[in-house]
Amino acid sequence: EYVLANEARACFLNARQLAAAAGVSAPSVVRFVRRLGYKGVQSFRGRLQKNAQQRLSPVKALRVSGKARDTDGFVETIFQQEILCIERSLQLVRQEDFAAAVRAICRADTVYLLGGKSSFALAYFLYFRLSKLGIDCKLIHPGGPTVYSEMAAINSRDALLAIGFQLIPREVCLAAKEAKRKKALVVAVTSRPASRISLLADVPLYVDRGPREKNRSMAGCISICTAVVLGVAARMGKRSARIVAQVDALENDGGTYLDDRKMILGRANKLRQRA
Repeated sequence: EYVLANEARACFLNARQLAAAAGVSAPSVVRFVRRLGYKGVQSFRGRLQKNAQQRLSPVKALRVSGKARDTDGFVETIFQQEILCIERSLQLVRQEDFAAAVRAICRADTVYLLGGKSSFALAYFLYFRLSKLGIDCKLIHPGGPTVYSEMAAINSRDALLAIGFQLIPREVCLAAKEAKRKKALVVAVTSRPASRISLLADVPLYVDRGPREKNRSMAGCISICTAVVLGVAARMGKRSARIVAQVDALENDGGTYLDDRKMILGRANKLRQRA
């Protein structure tokens, strides 16, 4: 009954977590999936994940979008689809993973941010917002061997936040492997549990991007990134307010922010350390 009512969430749970959610023992879960004909919980989860992916690309949704282009309700249809993606993404969020991601960002000496293709816009968004909170961030520009030189200094006291969805560039995956090799904590924002970076991540944050059409939704992605920023601000408390006020004052001081961003971030980091 739990799986039928919560299939989108159940496909991410291991045997122990599924047992706790359903109010049964872990051995009961194992016996249950074997009675259904699966070799184990992993193959059962794989089937649930496949079902979930198939539901993300219904032909009906594409037909609705096609009809909307010829009517006055096109904008309303798109907004409703975006709202649906946010609601589904919320179902995929595990509170313990979200809390772990916020904690990792706050504790890291440096937070490396990397995203390929359209995901680079999300990485820049996080870079801009987290930097204003006094977090020491390094935005990695994807494409070619420069990724490895920019990540040369990453170590066990740092964190890598990698963003990627359906077609993840090779350098993003290699960067995650390099971070793991150097024992840095890896946080991944991705759309499916079997994605290449989610398998490498210490903390995965999943989102729903809607039907598999050419232009897929970014609403859930923006929402989880915004939640991460606000979560970091809440964890920092009054320190974040003081740092933001200082940075805003510098920004309004005759264009100083535009002329010397390094000086601003240096002052913000000093404020964070004193706090």
